[in-house]
Amino acid sequence: MQAPDPYPRRSTHLLRTAVTLLLILAVAILFFTAVAYVSALSGPGPSPASYMFFWHATKFCIWAGVSPAIIALSRRYPIGQTAWIRPATLHFFAAVLFSLVVTTLFIGFLWIVPSLHRGLFASPADAIQNGCVAFSWGVLIYWAVLLATTALDNYRRYRLEQLRGVHLQALLAEARLRTLRMQLQPHFLFNTLHSLNDLVLEDAQAAVRMITKLGDFLRLTIEGPGDQIISLRQELEFARSYLEIEQVRFHDRLKVLITAEPEAYAAQVPNFVLQPIVENVVRHGISTRIGAGRITISAKRNASQLQIMVEDDGQGPPSDGQVQNEGVGLSNVRERLKQLYGIEQSLELTGSKHGSGGTRVSLNIPFIVSEPTENGSERM
Repeated sequence: MQAPDPYPRRSTHLLRTAVTLLLILAVAILFFTAVAYVSALSGPGPSPASYMFFWHATKFCIWAGVSPAIIALSRRYPIGQTAWIRPATLHFFAAVLFSLVVTTLFIGFLWIVPSLHRGLFASPADAIQNGCVAFSWGVLIYWAVLLATTALDNYRRYRLEQLRGVHLQALLAEARLRTLRMQLQPHFLFNTLHSLNDLVLEDAQAAVRMITKLGDFLRLTIEGPGDQIISLRQELEFARSYLEIEQVRFHDRLKVLITAEPEAYAAQVPNFVLQPIVENVVRHGISTRIGAGRITISAKRNASQLQIMVEDDGQGPPSDGQVQNEGVGLSNVRERLKQLYGIEQSLELTGSKHGSGGTRVSLNIPFIVSEPTENGSERM
């Protein structure tokens, strides 16, 4: 796909800027014409409004013509907070020079037009007097254009710095999330290989089945999406594939139930977020049991939050409820959730509410839909 042509946007921006400047020019001409006419009412006799309009229209149009040069000078020699004496002096003399040139062109144009000459100037002395007034206003106009340009450029630089800072923060957060995710995958792989090493000595056929399941899981991981955010449906597939590997190791000692509300399947979740939680449940909840154990994964929408719960019926947390060491997996999950959602997330480890021991891991994140929902639940 080709990149969009930038020229239509640029031409639209230039057209919008030109229209804005023309509107400002028109408003300035009409405003000062009205002020001059109202001021002349208190005099011996007001000049016709048409003369006043030509006076201000000619003056502001000439200033509009030289404004690009003023803007270029203001950007070439900006007045900074530290080095301001030299540029301020330069702009002082530039203001005098620009005002002198504009006033000469302005008065000269009005003087050579007979109708304007007779209506505006009673004598050459009157023309000089009006020229002095126009010259004084010209110096103020130069500095007004200079200050407006400086203020606008400073605001644009401020906005660019803000956007650059936000972009850098986003890149930093993305890099941190990618690092955390890459830490989780080797951690899982090493633990699985360790389990496979024990199983080879005990049950060769089960080891072969585990290798097959591990290959399926790695294929699913490699061919799956590499994004930081995926749908809950995809994440549950990862968790189910991992638990199939563990079911081979535990034979009939591990039962798994995965359920989710229909609309929850489309919710966005961090990629690879459930696997370290499930791995922790298997290690501390199922492997310590003598008999069969059960793992339940459920997901539902709770107002604006997606609530995912992973439960087991194992030994459960300490009696005081304090977990001394969460390990690499859960620590990384907490850090990823903090990076992605800030305070709008939580990860809690508590005792199961079924009364038969066990641990419940409750994960809450903002409910954001990524794709059309799917119905049904999964059972293994």
